[in-house]
Amino acid sequence: MATYTAILEEGDDGSWSAYTLSPSLIVGTGTTKDAALADLRVAVSFWLDYMRETGQPVPRVSTEVVSIEVAA
Repeated sequence: MATYTAILEEGDDGSWSAYTLSPSLIVGTGTTKDAALADLRVAVSFWLDYMRETGQPVPRVSTEVVSIEVAA
């Protein structure tokens, strides 16, 4: 089992998107946060299967989330 960092964003219409930065952008969507995360889990699973089936190495997880301050 691997752990990936997911970013959640709410759209103007109230829908949700969840995506990874590492591995390269994989996206899930849904009408709720939970639905978007569930869709993202499926998408990451498909990506992992593809990488294995084609003999490509699965990149190591290297995402770190930090907050920065900027004068507004």
